[in-house]
Amino acid sequence: MFDSRIATPLLITATMFCPGAASAWWDGGHKLVAQIAYEELTPEQRTWFAELIEQNPAEAEMFAPQLAEELGTTVEPDARMRWLFSQAAIWADMVRDKKLASTEIYQRFSRDSRHFTDAPYFPRQSDQTALPEHAHLPESAWRPGMIEPLNELNSLQIIAKARAEIPDRTIDPAERSLDLLWLMHVVGDVHQPCHNVTLFISPALPNGDRGANQIFVFGIKSLNPAMRSEALHAYWDSYGSELTNTQAQTMERLAALKKLAPLWTEGRERAKITDTETWWKEGFGLAKSEVYAPILQKILRAKAQPNPAGKNKADIVMIDLTHFEMDNYASNVRRVSERQIVTAGLRLGAVLKEIYEKAMAAQ
Repeated sequence: MFDSRIATPLLITATMFCPGAASAWWDGGHKLVAQIAYEELTPEQRTWFAELIEQNPAEAEMFAPQLAEELGTTVEPDARMRWLFSQAAIWADMVRDKKLASTEIYQRFSRDSRHFTDAPYFPRQSDQTALPEHAHLPESAWRPGMIEPLNELNSLQIIAKARAEIPDRTIDPAERSLDLLWLMHVVGDVHQPCHNVTLFISPALPNGDRGANQIFVFGIKSLNPAMRSEALHAYWDSYGSELTNTQAQTMERLAALKKLAPLWTEGRERAKITDTETWWKEGFGLAKSEVYAPILQKILRAKAQPNPAGKNKADIVMIDLTHFEMDNYASNVRRVSERQIVTAGLRLGAVLKEIYEKAMAAQ
């Protein structure tokens, strides 16, 4: 549960956090997180988790055919396990894409609420005064017996559920496998700053911006050919992804990241922190200082306008950046994203080790 000594200053002064509601990092970033975690494990641990991944109830539809298509039918054990880790990390996004998942898979496993934990950010006191109904923090605790859809679990709760259930051999392996798939994805989500915040502005964004999904930056999609939207959230998601994100491409990108030695030195220190709420608070702080602060004055001056996605969608605000401002913002996104992806991977590795040790101790 939240300490009220932390929560109250957050809501009153907006000095600590930020939220979101989409798929963090896209395939490329999530696969990088998974591969970093994979390399933190021993061969025995890798095998144990790979075998558990394959016990998920969507394996026949969303793992086996894709594995054969990308790597063929004869695959070295290490390459196979690496691929399984990558696929596990993107499964939670695949199941909510009706182009990739069958209707049955979509209905059984798609859970939008699990991808984020939105804390409100009011940049001005006047915004909180005008929108008091949003001035509350989300639940963070998970308890056995919480059942969806009555209890829509958020990212903090699904991580807590996974950490509790995966080592418990009394639970059905298929359920533990699903927990593992969610864990491997949502640890990445929590480290994408936009997945920890919703910005409230009166009168332009009275229902929040859903983690920068309703902040549009004119021309920003030209910075990454994989983008199809000008949404700021999408640009943060796009780091580490291109038009294709194969396992071979993921390994090339990981090799490039490994050359940035300071990221790994810092990341190993940060990986000692395994408390999920601390990760979330870090993400909120980054959203405030890195996602919004550089462009906040432009956002505050903008007026609401219809969403280009259609009249049934919430209004957006659109801002313009000069070439200089765009370049600076893009450089900052890259710096923060590299740091967060390395840290997320190392932290996921630490959590998987913890889970494995608990499972072995319970034998």
